[in-house]
Amino acid sequence: MNKFVKIITVIISAVTLVLINTVCRPCHGRMAMPCEFSAHIASAVLVLLIAVNILTLLINKQAAHISSALLNTAAGIFLLFVNAFGKCKVASMSCNMKTFPVLRSAGTFIAVFSLIFLTAVLAGNIKGGRKHADA
Repeated sequence: MNKFVKIITVIISAVTLVLINTVCRPCHGRMAMPCEFSAHIASAVLVLLIAVNILTLLINKQAAHISSALLNTAAGIFLLFVNAFGKCKVASMSCNMKTFPVLRSAGTFIAVFSLIFLTAVLAGNIKGGRKHADA
């Protein structure tokens, strides 16, 4: 289950990163728009998620997996509220119609998958379950 969650998180993060920088790109005017700043922050978080999850796929220590699951959960929740850094006031702008809904969806999926994994690992440890690295 551990590798499955990490692979799903990498795929969701990579697809979201591509989407918010191509098809679901935020508005761009003659001056810097606040939604662009939010999209850049979200891009940095997604790149961090991809790097951390690929790195922890190569590590077989349970502490690394638990800490990456906590990071994934925090980053997923952060993506839900990334529009607080700036967004357009007009509801029909690209950022409000495409960028932020994609980021909210990705954040929700990442946070939910990570919480499920974290709960399963902690429940297994508390009940005296397997102590295997892939548990």
